Amino acid sequence: MDNNKELFQIFLNIHNKKTKTSKEPIVYLVQKEDCLKPDTHLVAWKEQHLVNYFDHDSKQFQWLMKQLKTYDCEKQVILGMFVDKNTVYSEVLKKT
Repeated sequence: MDNNKELFQIFLNIHNKKTKTSKEPIVYLVQKEDCLKPDTHLVAWKEQHLVNYFDHDSKQFQWLMKQLKTYDCEKQVILGMFVDKNTVYSEVLKKT
């Protein structure tokens, strides 16, 4: 496992409790540099912001967009960490 994936798993454990379900699809994203800070503010990105920011040829971005279009925003959240416009790690998490 590469360092970014390990870092992402730690990030998920630290920040998952901050996320809330919503009425519309959003992705909670944080830059890699801020992902281990406990007081980091999770930014909710809507689809248009994601499309405008990330490289459409990135496989990780394409995966994130698939997650965004298929998850249940009233029961799940998407939490992610990005390194640059090509590199974004994301996970769909069930909320109770």
